[in-house]
Amino acid sequence: MQKIKALIKNKWVITGVVVLLVIGGYVYRKNTTAQTYETTAATLGQVREEVSITGKVRPTQNLDIAFEKGGRVARIRVAVGNTVREGQELMTLENSDLQAQLAQARANVRSQEAKLDQLEIGARQEDLAVSETRVTNAKNGLADVERNLVNVTSKAEIDLANLYSSVPDTLTDTYTKSDDALRNQVDNLFLNDDTDRPTISFTSFNSQARIDSEAGRALSTEHLADFSAELNGVKNINGDTDALDAALNNAKIHLDIFLVFFGDLQDVVNSPNSLDATTLNTYKTAVSTGRNSIVAALASVNKQRQSIATQRSANQTAIANAQSSITAAQSALDQAQRELALKIAGASSQDIAYQQSQLENARANVDYYQAQVDKTILRAPFTGTVTKIVPTLGDIILPNIPTVSIIGSGKFLIESYVAEADIAKVKVGNTAQVTLDAYGTDVLFDTKLIQIDISSTVLEGVATYKTTFEFINEDVRILPGLTANIDVLSGEKSGVLYIPTRNIVSREGKKYVTVLVSEEEGIVKEVEVVTGLRGSDGRTEIVSGIQEGDKVIIN
Repeated sequence: MQKIKALIKNKWVITGVVVLLVIGGYVYRKNTTAQTYETTAATLGQVREEVSITGKVRPTQNLDIAFEKGGRVARIRVAVGNTVREGQELMTLENSDLQAQLAQARANVRSQEAKLDQLEIGARQEDLAVSETRVTNAKNGLADVERNLVNVTSKAEIDLANLYSSVPDTLTDTYTKSDDALRNQVDNLFLNDDTDRPTISFTSFNSQARIDSEAGRALSTEHLADFSAELNGVKNINGDTDALDAALNNAKIHLDIFLVFFGDLQDVVNSPNSLDATTLNTYKTAVSTGRNSIVAALASVNKQRQSIATQRSANQTAIANAQSSITAAQSALDQAQRELALKIAGASSQDIAYQQSQLENARANVDYYQAQVDKTILRAPFTGTVTKIVPTLGDIILPNIPTVSIIGSGKFLIESYVAEADIAKVKVGNTAQVTLDAYGTDVLFDTKLIQIDISSTVLEGVATYKTTFEFINEDVRILPGLTANIDVLSGEKSGVLYIPTRNIVSREGKKYVTVLVSEEEGIVKEVEVVTGLRGSDGRTEIVSGIQEGDKVIIN
C-alpha cells in the first residue's frame, strides 16, 4: 500500500504512462486499419464511340450484261478498260434478216398511210380509171385460170384414161405368163396336176418342201382359174376405173401365190433322190424359167399400179393448184371491185376507221421487229468502264449468258455487316475512317454510312444487318474487291466528365463506382452514378454521381 500511495503521489509519472498508452493505441490502430488503393481521377475530356467492322469494296454499279436471244457475234465495239456512255453500243449479233423484215414493215406503214390519206382525200378521176382497169384485168385473170382448170382437168382425165386403157393388155400378158409357167413349164413335175390332189412325180429329201409344193400347186390352179375369169370380166369393162383397180390388185394377189409356189418347188428340185442328172437339170430349168416369168409378170402389174397412183396424185395436185389459182384470182377481183366501189362511193367513217386500224397494226409490226433488232444489240445500261468481254468475233452465244461486264463510274462503296449488338450504335449519316489491307493502316480514307438494311442476315449463327458506306472522295487507289477495315464514329462528346469503363460496376439495373473518401484513413465509399456515352477507347461519360478530381478505385 505504501508503494501504491507513493506512485499516486507522483502524478507526473502517472500522466506520462497514460500518454504513452494513448499514443501507442493510436499508432497500433492506424497501422492495422489503413490500406493503400490504386485510383484514377474523374477527368474532363473527349469521349468517342466507334463500331469496328470489316467489308469489301465494290463499285456503285456493277452489272454482267447478256443478250436476250442467241446468235453469232457480228461486231464488238469496245475493249476491256474502255469508258462507255449510257446507251452506247457494245456488241451486236448478226441481224440482217431482222433488218430486212423491219424495212419491209416500215414500207408497209408507208403504204397504209398512203391508203389512209387517199380515203380521207377522196378519189380522183385518174384513180377511178386505174381502179376500173384493175377490175378489168382481174376479170380477165379469173377467166384465164378458169379455162386453165378446164384444160388441166381434161388433160388429167385423158392421161389417166390412157393408163387405164393399157390395163387389159397388162393383165392379159400377166395371165399368159402365169398360165405358161404353171401349165407348160412345171406340168411334168406333177401327177394329177389338174385335180385338187396333185403329187410330185418324184421323191425328194425335202419332205416339207414337197408337201408345200403339192398344196401350192392346188392353190395356184384355183387362183389361175379365178384369174382367167377376172380377165374375161375386164374385157367387158368400159372405163370403170374402180373395177380396173380391183383387177390389178387381184392380179397381184394371184402372182404372190404363184411366186410362193415356185419358191417351194425350187426347194424340191434342189434336193431330189430319184432323178437322173438330165431329168433333174430339165426340171430345174423349167422351175427357174417359170419363176422368172412370174417375177416379170408381178413387176409389170406393180409398175402399172404405181403409174396409175402417180398419175392420179399428179392430177390431184394439178387440179388443186388450178383451183387455188381460181380462188386467188376471185379474191383479187373482189378486192379490185371493192376498191372501185369505195372510190366511187367515197370513204365512209367505218372505212376510214378500218384503215386507221390497219395503219396501227402496221406500226405495231414495225415496233415488234424493232424490238427484235434491239435484242441483237447490247448497249451500256449506265456510264462506266468495261471490265470483261467474254466472246470473240464470230462466236455463237446462247441467250441469258453474261457476255460483257461493266462497273459504274461513280464513287466506290463498301458493303459490310454489323452485328445486332452494335446496330443501335450506328445510323445513316455516320462518318467512318477506313483502312484498306492493300495499303496498310497508315493510309486512311473517309467514308459515310448511306444505307442500313431493315432485314437481318444470319452469318455464322449471328444476326447481322447489311450496311453500305460510300467513299467521300474519289481515289485511284480504291479498287473493287479490296478488304476494308471500318471504324464508324457513332457518337462523340468533348469537355465531359469520364472515367475508365472497367471501373464501373452494374448491379440490379444501376451503375456504381467506388470512391476513395480519405486516403490517410483508407476510407472508401460506393457511389451510384449515371453514365452517358460509352467510348470505344475504354472511356465512359459520367453524367452525375461524382465530380471532377474524385478518385475512383481501379477494379
